[in-house]
Amino acid sequence: LLSGLFENYGPAEINAKLPDSEEGLAFLHDCEEFRREYDFRGAEDREISFPRWGDDLELLTGILKTFVQAGDKVSPSTSEKNAVQRREEATAMVLDTLTQSSWGFAKVRVFEFLLKHTQNYSLFRENQRYDADRVFYGERKAYLAIADRLVQSGVLIDPADIWFLSKEEVHDLIQEKLGRVTVLRTITPRKAEYRRHKRTTPPMFIQADNELESTDREDETGGSVLTGVAASPGKTAGRARVLHSLRALSRIEPGDILVTNSTDPGWTPVFLLIKGLVLETGGILAHGTVLSREYGLPAVTSVHNATSRIKDGEIITIDGSNGTVHLQAPTDP
Repeated sequence: LLSGLFENYGPAEINAKLPDSEEGLAFLHDCEEFRREYDFRGAEDREISFPRWGDDLELLTGILKTFVQAGDKVSPSTSEKNAVQRREEATAMVLDTLTQSSWGFAKVRVFEFLLKHTQNYSLFRENQRYDADRVFYGERKAYLAIADRLVQSGVLIDPADIWFLSKEEVHDLIQEKLGRVTVLRTITPRKAEYRRHKRTTPPMFIQADNELESTDREDETGGSVLTGVAASPGKTAGRARVLHSLRALSRIEPGDILVTNSTDPGWTPVFLLIKGLVLETGGILAHGTVLSREYGLPAVTSVHNATSRIKDGEIITIDGSNGTVHLQAPTDP
């Protein structure tokens, strides 16, 4: 019953239908226990205005739906074993190369020292970010509580309006140093500016007042070639799945190539399903590109306006070694 719900309905419909059965109620109970422990997890984890799992069950349901869709084709444990194997093979290759070079013994010792400390401190960094997410979520809940009271008192129209005020302005608002009219005049243009720039990708380079963009070209078949940064080696072809939000994650199917603006830890489960990644922003140390190398997926980043130039569902070929995305030539009707 549960697998049928996740296979045939979207996240919102799944949540609405779960209370209709004992199995669904038991699942909801388990889900609530999980959310109480990990309520601070979600997308855009450095930005407290975005909801977390503790705020919206639909975010978690969407992620679970991707795993159900994958079925037995995807195994996290197998993916981890493959990643470990690739790491060990790469380490052995580097050690062998260094051993055969001049001053090989010294180079090997230096490499092993740096590798050990890099791996250790990478873990410390991830633990720090994990704990920071808890702090940020606590801050989010505090501001939401303030926003609810300000709405009840008629100062704010929408609780989400609080995200368009600075901390100092919120403090002044609580102390009644700012009036309702002043707040409204402050929030309205900021919301308009946010909507205007929400889907805008900044230029890759700026020189003085000029924006410098990468240029496209045609391949031998007449299709377009978008250029970006080579972020994870390999070449693959597949259906492009263009997503603008983590809420659309359930649209991903095994074998898709994810095309989006950027990713953060909330997107991690999708890397078990996709076969490649195209990002509009970020470099070789961006979250998505690091994960792509970990999972052995080709990735191209810094492809300007990729989410608007690549059509959802079209077949594309990405070359993570050369930093290119090949689009098929349009066919005559």
